Amino acid sequence: FVFTVQTCFSVLSDTGKVPARELRTLLEWRKAEASNNPLREWLPDVSWGAVEYIGSTIDDFATLPVQMEEASGRWREWYLTQRPESERLPQGWKDCTAFQKLLILRAMRPDRMMPALRTYISETLGKQYVAAAPLQLKQVYDELDASTPLLFLLSPGVDPLKEVSVIGAQLDVTEANGRLSVVSLGQGQEQAANEALD
Repeated sequence: FVFTVQTCFSVLSDTGKVPARELRTLLEWRKAEASNNPLREWLPDVSWGAVEYIGSTIDDFATLPVQMEEASGRWREWYLTQRPESERLPQGWKDCTAFQKLLILRAMRPDRMMPALRTYISETLGKQYVAAAPLQLKQVYDELDASTPLLFLLSPGVDPLKEVSVIGAQLDVTEANGRLSVVSLGQGQEQAANEALD
């Protein structure tokens, strides 16, 4: 996904579809200290500092901090939604560009950047750039040879063990016959992995 984001930002930069300062601000994000957070009741200081940062860095955002104070209730409601990236922004910000919305999300709800980036890339480049093709492990295995290892770089919640075990069983490589060793690498598992390789 990181490669897709980089590709998207490169295309945006090359085509001039996003103002350079906005793109640079998102890519070179700086953590800013909040001077005096008037919305501390519901907005963390670090988020208010980020709002002030984009307000002082990008001309189009200069009025954002003041507008947020003036319409605090509406901004609080947006901020507290489960999926703010899918909601319209308050006030005149509802008409901002999709990229500007990313900047506001980055400032206020950085926890929602991944889904927001997926949506943005899907709408900008096309759905095919965010739709993960299912892994055909048997096809990958057929392309390997004895000197080519298969390395899995996993995301949270992904576990290829079941599919590996199914292919192993088809080839008579199982834990039961001692030809398959399963070691979940993590802290303190180096010795068990080395023993399995011997």
